[in-house]
Amino acid sequence: MYTIKPVYKVPQFLDYHLEKYQGDPNEFIYQIKYVILPQVERGNRSSYSKMIQDWLDTKNPKTESASYVINTGNVSAPIQIQQNSNHSTQTQKNKYSEENLNGLFELIKRDIEKLDKEIREDFEMEMNYAVKQLSKGNDIKPQLFNLGTLIKDVGLPIFTGLASSGLFEVIKPFVE
Repeated sequence: MYTIKPVYKVPQFLDYHLEKYQGDPNEFIYQIKYVILPQVERGNRSSYSKMIQDWLDTKNPKTESASYVINTGNVSAPIQIQQNSNHSTQTQKNKYSEENLNGLFELIKRDIEKLDKEIREDFEMEMNYAVKQLSKGNDIKPQLFNLGTLIKDVGLPIFTGLASSGLFEVIKPFVE
């Protein structure tokens, strides 16, 4: 490897040998990381060791990455937890029961009674489709997002029954 000139071609050399390696690719990477790199560093070849380390950083074998799951149980309010780690992602899964959703739809129906007929029809269309999808076991998040958009468009103060209900927490993530 020390004969490779210029030194910035070392990654291509390592890629070539990784591609030709017959065993587990992670085994090859570990060999480079724990056997070859220490020898290069002891040999006072800093430019080569830097190139090898950079190459290793790009390979980052999956066995070295960690995945964390944080279970919070049933939370009746919006919650945000962010793990302080590189490349971390955050997803929030809202679980809702059919009973809660039917109660939510009833509250919305009561609140929209005084609205214009066309607006009521938009709400009813989304709610009816959501109920139909729910009965089939399908995800109704798109309909909930559409309902959230309609609620934002009309204005939240119109939905006094919904806003004062604990069920509002079910739709709140879709309204924001």
